[in-house]
Amino acid sequence: MKLNRKTLAAGALLLTLAWGQAAYAFSDTAGDPQQAKIEALQKAGLVSGMDDQSFVPKGEVTFAQGVQFIVNGAGLNIDNMRFIKEPKASDYFTSVPDDAWYAKAFIVAHHNGLTFPKDVNPNATMSREQFALYLAQAIDAKGDFPVIMTFIMLKDEDKVDKATMNSIQFLLKLGVAQLDGNKNFRPKDVITRSEAAGMIYETDRFLQEKGVKNQPGPVSGNN
Repeated sequence: MKLNRKTLAAGALLLTLAWGQAAYAFSDTAGDPQQAKIEALQKAGLVSGMDDQSFVPKGEVTFAQGVQFIVNGAGLNIDNMRFIKEPKASDYFTSVPDDAWYAKAFIVAHHNGLTFPKDVNPNATMSREQFALYLAQAIDAKGDFPVIMTFIMLKDEDKVDKATMNSIQFLLKLGVAQLDGNKNFRPKDVITRSEAAGMIYETDRFLQEKGVKNQPGPVSGNN
């Protein structure tokens, strides 16, 4: 990936992302490193939990949850697109049911350049480097954001897939992602809901600062 970019009620651990403003507080985020960010996202109407009380911050993020996280966090949409027929998830993905709660998010992600494979399994867990890849693509869809070329050293660089390294570097340089205290990214670890929320909060902050969070999506007249 280029550093100058242009072109970004299910199971118990289901992440349900709300469009309205939440009126309650989660009871299970106290002491979590991302507590303040989770609460801010909830107040902004960007995330909600498995019920009125529980966010399950240590829960593992699936691809279905991850794509909804990213689409909402980056403000992706298809508002400017004109379609010959209404797009369905099954037009692009073999394992995403058209009536699934996450179907629209996959459609929006696809038309904003996120490279989910055709056979993506929505119920599979998403690694930290996979989340970074798609989140970087989502930010890329919002505009050109040049970053310095200096390489940020990762202690566990040897564990990073070459296809995701540029995305990780991009997010680190934007301040969207952080290394841990040992300078590791832990690319193969499954990303937790808390970790994903932290990155989404920083994505929202960055795009709001750039004034592009709420802009309409890419224009296309032949889909």
